[in-house]
Amino acid sequence: MNLIEKENTDIVFIQEPRIVNNRATGITESHKKFAANDGRCRAATVIINTHMDGLLIKELTDKDTVVVEIIYINLKFYSVNMYLDSKGKIENDLIKPDNILQYTSGNSILITMDSNSRSSTWHDTQTNERGREMEEFLITRQLFIHNEKSELTTFQSSRGKSNVDLTISNGNLFGEIKNWKISEEESCSDNRILQFSKGQNKLNEGLQETRYTGIKYRTKDKGRKKYLETLHPEVAKQVCGEEQEQNTHEIDSKISTQVQSSEDTEDVIGKFSAAQTAACNKTFKVSRPLTKTNSSKHRTVPWWNDELTITRKKVNATRIRYQRTLNDNDFREQRKTLYF
Repeated sequence: MNLIEKENTDIVFIQEPRIVNNRATGITESHKKFAANDGRCRAATVIINTHMDGLLIKELTDKDTVVVEIIYINLKFYSVNMYLDSKGKIENDLIKPDNILQYTSGNSILITMDSNSRSSTWHDTQTNERGREMEEFLITRQLFIHNEKSELTTFQSSRGKSNVDLTISNGNLFGEIKNWKISEEESCSDNRILQFSKGQNKLNEGLQETRYTGIKYRTKDKGRKKYLETLHPEVAKQVCGEEQEQNTHEIDSKISTQVQSSEDTEDVIGKFSAAQTAACNKTFKVSRPLTKTNSSKHRTVPWWNDELTITRKKVNATRIRYQRTLNDNDFREQRKTLYF
Protein backbone atom coordinates (compact mmCIF):
# COMPACT_ATOMS: atom_id res chain seq x y z
CA MET A 1 0.00 0.00 0.00
CA ASN A 2 3.00 2.32 0.42
CA LEU A 3 3.67 2.13 -3.32
CA ILE A 4 0.02 2.98 -4.03
CA GLU A 5 0.30 6.16 -1.99
CA LYS A 6 3.70 7.00 -3.46
CA GLU A 7 2.48 6.68 -7.06
CA ASN A 8 -0.89 8.33 -6.34
CA THR A 9 -2.64 5.28 -7.78
CA ASP A 10 -6.33 5.38 -8.72
CA ILE A 11 -7.15 1.73 -9.43
CA VAL A 12 -5.34 -1.52 -8.64
CA PHE A 13 -5.91 -4.74 -10.59
CA ILE A 14 -4.72 -7.83 -8.72
CA GLN A 15 -4.32 -11.38 -9.97
CA GLU A 16 -3.89 -14.25 -7.50
CA PRO A 17 -4.35 -12.16 -4.35
CA ARG A 18 -3.47 -13.60 -0.95
CA ILE A 19 -6.53 -15.46 0.33
CA VAL A 20 -7.45 -16.06 3.97
CA ASN A 21 -10.78 -17.72 4.82
CA ASN A 22 -11.86 -17.38 1.19
CA ARG A 23 -11.33 -13.61 1.24
CA ALA A 24 -8.67 -11.44 -0.43
CA THR A 25 -6.49 -9.85 2.25
CA GLY A 26 -3.88 -7.09 2.47
CA ILE A 27 -6.29 -4.46 1.13
CA THR A 28 -7.19 -1.43 3.23
CA GLU A 29 -10.83 -1.61 4.30
CA SER A 30 -11.46 2.03 3.33
CA HIS A 31 -10.84 1.21 -0.34
CA LYS A 32 -13.55 -0.14 -2.63
CA LYS A 33 -12.78 -3.81 -3.29
CA PHE A 34 -14.48 -5.86 -6.01
CA ALA A 35 -14.15 -9.65 -6.23
CA ALA A 36 -16.26 -12.79 -6.36
CA ASN A 37 -17.48 -14.03 -2.99
CA ASP A 38 -17.81 -17.68 -3.99
CA GLY A 39 -14.63 -19.44 -2.89
CA ARG A 40 -10.97 -18.80 -3.67
CA CYS A 41 -10.85 -15.85 -6.06
CA ARG A 42 -7.89 -15.30 -8.39
CA ALA A 43 -8.77 -11.75 -9.47
CA ALA A 44 -9.65 -8.60 -7.52
CA THR A 45 -10.08 -4.93 -8.43
CA VAL A 46 -9.56 -2.13 -5.91
CA ILE A 47 -10.58 1.51 -6.47
CA ILE A 48 -8.32 3.81 -4.45
CA ASN A 49 -9.59 7.17 -5.71
CA THR A 50 -12.46 8.13 -3.40
CA HIS A 51 -14.08 10.25 -6.12
CA MET A 52 -14.53 7.26 -8.44
CA ASP A 53 -17.70 5.18 -8.48
CA GLY A 54 -17.61 1.48 -9.26
CA LEU A 55 -20.43 -0.99 -9.93
CA LEU A 56 -19.67 -4.72 -9.90
CA ILE A 57 -21.26 -6.52 -12.86
CA LYS A 58 -22.17 -9.67 -10.95
CA GLU A 59 -23.45 -11.71 -13.89
CA LEU A 60 -20.02 -11.48 -15.57
CA THR A 61 -17.90 -11.84 -12.43
CA ASP A 62 -16.51 -15.12 -11.07
CA LYS A 63 -13.45 -16.29 -9.14
CA ASP A 64 -11.16 -15.65 -12.14
CA THR A 65 -12.84 -12.56 -13.61
CA VAL A 66 -13.92 -9.23 -12.15
CA VAL A 67 -15.95 -6.80 -14.29
CA VAL A 68 -16.56 -3.31 -12.90
CA GLU A 69 -18.29 -0.30 -14.46
CA ILE A 70 -16.20 2.70 -13.44
CA ILE A 71 -17.45 6.30 -13.59
CA TYR A 72 -15.36 9.37 -12.82
CA ILE A 73 -16.52 12.87 -13.83
CA ASN A 74 -17.16 12.52 -17.59
CA LEU A 75 -15.16 9.30 -17.87
CA LYS A 76 -16.98 5.97 -18.02
CA PHE A 77 -15.49 2.60 -18.89
CA TYR A 78 -15.63 -1.07 -18.00
CA SER A 79 -12.61 -2.64 -16.34
CA VAL A 80 -12.08 -6.39 -16.79
CA ASN A 81 -9.52 -8.07 -14.56
CA MET A 82 -8.84 -11.69 -15.55
CA TYR A 83 -6.73 -14.69 -14.64
CA LEU A 84 -6.47 -17.48 -17.26
CA ASP A 85 -5.33 -20.81 -15.84
CA SER A 86 -2.37 -22.24 -17.75
CA LYS A 87 -3.78 -25.74 -17.23
CA GLY A 88 -7.11 -24.95 -18.90
CA LYS A 89 -7.94 -24.84 -22.60
CA ILE A 90 -7.56 -21.25 -23.72
CA GLU A 91 -10.33 -21.58 -26.32
CA ASN A 92 -12.72 -22.23 -23.42
CA ASP A 93 -11.27 -19.37 -21.36
CA LEU A 94 -11.80 -16.92 -24.22
CA ILE A 95 -15.54 -17.50 -24.17
CA LYS A 96 -15.75 -15.26 -21.09
CA PRO A 97 -14.13 -12.15 -22.62
CA ASP A 98 -16.27 -12.72 -25.71
CA ASN A 99 -19.43 -12.52 -23.59
CA ILE A 100 -18.07 -9.45 -21.82
CA LEU A 101 -17.40 -7.70 -25.14
CA GLN A 102 -21.00 -8.33 -26.18
CA TYR A 103 -22.29 -6.94 -22.88
CA THR A 104 -20.12 -3.79 -23.11
CA SER A 105 -20.59 -3.25 -26.85
CA GLY A 106 -20.14 0.40 -27.80
CA ASN A 107 -18.49 1.32 -24.48
CA SER A 108 -14.86 1.83 -23.52
CA ILE A 109 -13.28 -1.31 -22.09
CA LEU A 110 -9.94 -1.93 -20.36
CA ILE A 111 -8.72 -5.50 -19.81
CA THR A 112 -5.89 -6.41 -17.45
CA MET A 113 -5.04 -10.07 -17.77
CA ASP A 114 -2.67 -12.78 -16.60
CA SER A 115 -3.04 -14.68 -19.85
CA ASN A 116 -0.45 -17.43 -19.20
CA SER A 117 0.23 -17.21 -22.93
CA ARG A 118 3.42 -16.18 -24.68
CA SER A 119 3.86 -14.31 -27.96
CA SER A 120 6.44 -12.14 -29.66
CA THR A 121 3.54 -9.76 -30.38
CA TRP A 122 3.75 -8.67 -26.74
CA HIS A 123 7.55 -8.84 -26.70
CA ASP A 124 8.11 -12.36 -25.38
CA THR A 125 11.06 -14.38 -26.65
CA GLN A 126 8.79 -17.09 -28.05
CA THR A 127 5.24 -17.76 -29.20
CA ASN A 128 3.39 -20.81 -27.90
CA GLU A 129 0.04 -22.27 -28.94
CA ARG A 130 -1.82 -20.34 -26.26
CA GLY A 131 -0.19 -17.17 -27.58
CA ARG A 132 -1.36 -17.88 -31.13
CA GLU A 133 -4.92 -18.43 -29.93
CA MET A 134 -4.77 -15.17 -27.97
CA GLU A 135 -3.39 -13.29 -30.99
CA GLU A 136 -6.28 -14.51 -33.14
CA PHE A 137 -8.81 -13.51 -30.50
CA LEU A 138 -7.43 -9.99 -30.09
CA ILE A 139 -7.20 -9.32 -33.82
CA THR A 140 -10.67 -10.61 -34.70
CA ARG A 141 -12.23 -8.64 -31.81
CA GLN A 142 -10.37 -5.45 -32.75
CA LEU A 143 -8.60 -5.21 -29.39
CA PHE A 144 -5.24 -3.51 -28.84
CA ILE A 145 -2.29 -4.51 -26.66
CA HIS A 146 -0.56 -1.72 -24.74
CA ASN A 147 2.46 -3.72 -23.55
CA GLU A 148 5.73 -2.08 -24.55
CA LYS A 149 9.17 -3.56 -25.00
CA SER A 150 11.20 -3.59 -21.80
CA GLU A 151 14.37 -5.04 -20.36
CA LEU A 152 12.18 -6.46 -17.59
CA THR A 153 9.56 -9.17 -18.05
CA THR A 154 6.11 -9.27 -16.47
CA PHE A 155 6.81 -12.69 -14.89
CA GLN A 156 9.99 -14.10 -13.39
CA SER A 157 10.60 -17.12 -11.16
CA SER A 158 13.13 -19.89 -10.62
CA ARG A 159 11.52 -21.66 -13.61
CA GLY A 160 12.28 -18.78 -15.99
CA LYS A 161 10.84 -15.50 -17.16
CA SER A 162 8.24 -14.46 -19.71
CA ASN A 163 5.71 -11.81 -20.70
CA VAL A 164 2.28 -13.24 -19.93
CA ASP A 165 0.52 -10.26 -18.29
CA LEU A 166 -1.36 -8.09 -20.77
CA THR A 167 -2.94 -4.64 -20.78
CA ILE A 168 -5.64 -4.51 -23.47
CA SER A 169 -8.29 -2.04 -24.61
CA ASN A 170 -10.77 -1.55 -27.40
CA GLY A 171 -10.67 1.28 -29.92
CA ASN A 172 -12.46 3.70 -27.58
CA LEU A 173 -9.45 3.79 -25.26
CA PHE A 174 -6.80 3.27 -27.92
CA GLY A 175 -4.42 6.21 -27.72
CA GLU A 176 -5.63 7.05 -24.20
CA ILE A 177 -3.49 4.50 -22.35
CA LYS A 178 -0.09 6.11 -21.77
CA ASN A 179 3.16 5.59 -19.86
CA TRP A 180 2.90 1.79 -19.73
CA LYS A 181 5.84 0.26 -17.89
CA ILE A 182 7.01 -2.68 -15.82
CA SER A 183 7.89 -1.41 -12.35
CA GLU A 184 11.18 -2.25 -10.69
CA GLU A 185 9.46 -2.20 -7.29
CA GLU A 186 9.21 -5.49 -5.38
CA SER A 187 5.79 -7.09 -5.78
CA CYS A 188 6.14 -10.02 -3.32
CA SER A 189 5.07 -12.22 -6.23
CA ASP A 190 6.47 -13.88 -9.36
CA ASN A 191 4.46 -11.36 -11.37
CA ARG A 192 5.81 -7.83 -11.54
CA ILE A 193 3.83 -4.65 -11.06
CA LEU A 194 2.57 -3.03 -14.28
CA GLN A 195 1.76 0.68 -14.35
CA PHE A 196 0.05 2.95 -16.86
CA SER A 197 -1.91 6.19 -17.05
CA LYS A 198 -4.97 7.37 -18.92
CA GLY A 199 -4.13 10.30 -21.18
CA GLN A 200 -1.19 12.53 -20.30
CA ASN A 201 -1.91 12.33 -16.57
CA LYS A 202 -3.28 9.94 -14.00
CA LEU A 203 -6.98 9.16 -13.95
CA ASN A 204 -7.35 11.42 -10.92
CA GLU A 205 -6.68 14.32 -13.28
CA GLY A 206 -9.41 13.12 -15.60
CA LEU A 207 -11.24 16.43 -15.50
CA GLN A 208 -8.76 17.88 -17.96
CA GLU A 209 -8.31 14.67 -19.96
CA THR A 210 -11.87 13.56 -20.63
CA ARG A 211 -13.93 14.86 -23.52
CA TYR A 212 -17.72 14.64 -23.56
CA THR A 213 -18.92 13.97 -27.10
CA GLY A 214 -22.64 13.47 -26.45
CA ILE A 215 -25.52 15.93 -26.66
CA LYS A 216 -25.10 19.31 -25.00
CA TYR A 217 -27.88 21.79 -24.26
CA ARG A 218 -27.66 25.56 -24.49
CA THR A 219 -29.03 26.48 -21.07
CA LYS A 220 -30.04 30.02 -20.23
CA ASP A 221 -31.55 31.53 -17.11
CA LYS A 222 -34.84 32.31 -18.81
CA GLY A 223 -35.17 28.70 -19.95
CA ARG A 224 -34.69 27.09 -16.53
CA LYS A 225 -38.14 28.03 -15.25
CA LYS A 226 -39.70 26.47 -18.34
CA TYR A 227 -37.49 23.40 -17.84
CA LEU A 228 -38.80 22.88 -14.28
CA GLU A 229 -42.39 23.37 -15.48
CA THR A 230 -41.81 20.76 -18.19
CA LEU A 231 -39.89 18.37 -15.95
CA HIS A 232 -42.69 17.80 -13.41
CA PRO A 233 -45.25 16.33 -15.87
CA GLU A 234 -42.51 14.35 -17.61
CA VAL A 235 -41.47 12.74 -14.31
CA ALA A 236 -45.12 12.03 -13.48
CA LYS A 237 -45.51 10.37 -16.88
CA GLN A 238 -42.20 8.50 -17.17
CA VAL A 239 -41.65 7.46 -13.54
CA CYS A 240 -45.07 7.43 -11.94
CA GLY A 241 -47.00 6.42 -15.06
CA GLU A 242 -49.62 9.12 -14.59
CA GLU A 243 -50.66 11.73 -17.15
CA GLN A 244 -52.39 14.21 -14.84
CA GLU A 245 -50.40 17.05 -13.32
CA GLN A 246 -49.24 16.64 -9.72
CA ASN A 247 -47.40 18.89 -7.33
CA THR A 248 -43.73 18.44 -6.54
CA HIS A 249 -44.32 16.88 -3.11
CA GLU A 250 -46.59 14.17 -4.50
CA ILE A 251 -44.09 13.31 -7.23
CA ASP A 252 -41.20 13.17 -4.74
CA SER A 253 -43.21 10.93 -2.45
CA LYS A 254 -44.10 8.49 -5.24
CA ILE A 255 -40.50 8.33 -6.54
CA SER A 256 -39.24 7.70 -3.00
CA THR A 257 -41.76 4.88 -2.57
CA GLN A 258 -40.78 3.30 -5.90
CA VAL A 259 -37.05 3.43 -5.10
CA GLN A 260 -37.61 1.82 -1.71
CA SER A 261 -40.00 -0.89 -2.91
CA SER A 262 -38.62 -1.65 -6.38
CA GLU A 263 -36.31 -4.63 -6.87
CA ASP A 264 -34.76 -2.85 -9.86
CA THR A 265 -33.56 0.58 -8.71
CA GLU A 266 -31.66 1.06 -11.98
CA ASP A 267 -34.98 0.93 -13.85
CA VAL A 268 -36.41 3.77 -11.75
CA ILE A 269 -33.24 5.81 -12.25
CA GLY A 270 -33.38 5.13 -16.00
CA LYS A 271 -36.98 6.39 -16.18
CA PHE A 272 -36.08 9.54 -14.24
CA SER A 273 -33.13 10.15 -16.58
CA ALA A 274 -35.44 9.72 -19.58
CA ALA A 275 -37.79 12.32 -18.07
CA GLN A 276 -34.92 14.77 -17.65
CA THR A 277 -33.82 14.23 -21.25
CA ALA A 278 -37.36 14.72 -22.56
CA ALA A 279 -37.71 17.95 -20.57
CA CYS A 280 -34.37 19.23 -21.87
CA ASN A 281 -35.33 18.41 -25.47
CA LYS A 282 -38.57 20.38 -25.11
CA THR A 283 -36.92 23.35 -23.42
CA PHE A 284 -33.39 23.93 -24.65
CA LYS A 285 -31.69 24.09 -28.01
CA VAL A 286 -29.38 21.17 -28.72
CA SER A 287 -25.79 21.45 -29.87
CA ARG A 288 -23.00 18.94 -30.22
CA PRO A 289 -19.44 19.78 -29.16
CA LEU A 290 -16.72 19.98 -31.72
CA THR A 291 -14.30 17.07 -31.50
CA LYS A 292 -10.62 17.86 -31.60
CA THR A 293 -8.07 15.81 -33.46
CA ASN A 294 -5.06 14.45 -31.63
CA SER A 295 -2.90 17.19 -33.10
CA SER A 296 -4.17 20.62 -34.03
CA LYS A 297 -1.01 21.25 -36.05
CA HIS A 298 -1.82 18.70 -38.75
CA ARG A 299 -4.91 18.56 -40.90
CA THR A 300 -6.44 15.14 -41.51
CA VAL A 301 -8.06 13.98 -44.72
CA PRO A 302 -11.87 14.23 -44.56
CA TRP A 303 -12.49 10.58 -45.47
CA TRP A 304 -10.39 9.05 -42.67
CA ASN A 305 -12.35 7.55 -39.76
CA ASP A 306 -12.00 5.23 -36.76
CA GLU A 307 -12.92 2.17 -38.82
CA LEU A 308 -9.98 2.78 -41.16
CA THR A 309 -7.66 3.22 -38.17
CA ILE A 310 -8.73 -0.13 -36.76
CA THR A 311 -8.39 -1.78 -40.18
CA ARG A 312 -4.88 -0.40 -40.57
CA LYS A 313 -3.90 -1.79 -37.19
CA LYS A 314 -5.35 -5.18 -38.11
CA VAL A 315 -3.44 -5.27 -41.42
CA ASN A 316 -0.21 -4.28 -39.66
CA ALA A 317 -0.71 -7.05 -37.11
CA THR A 318 -1.27 -9.72 -39.80
CA ARG A 319 1.80 -8.46 -41.69
CA ILE A 320 4.00 -8.70 -38.59
CA ARG A 321 2.76 -12.19 -37.81
CA TYR A 322 3.39 -13.30 -41.41
CA GLN A 323 6.92 -11.86 -41.44
CA ARG A 324 7.81 -13.47 -38.11
CA THR A 325 6.71 -16.96 -39.16
CA LEU A 326 9.96 -18.48 -40.47
CA ASN A 327 10.23 -22.10 -39.36
CA ASP A 328 6.90 -23.51 -40.54
CA ASN A 329 6.25 -23.11 -44.27
CA ASP A 330 2.63 -24.29 -44.14
CA PHE A 331 1.80 -21.93 -41.28
CA ARG A 332 3.65 -19.13 -43.07
CA GLU A 333 1.51 -19.66 -46.18
CA GLN A 334 -1.65 -19.52 -44.08
CA ARG A 335 -0.57 -16.22 -42.58
CA LYS A 336 0.51 -14.94 -45.99
CA THR A 337 -3.01 -15.63 -47.27
CA LEU A 338 -4.50 -13.74 -44.33
CA TYR A 339 -2.18 -10.78 -44.94
CA PHE A 340 -2.53 -10.52 -48.71
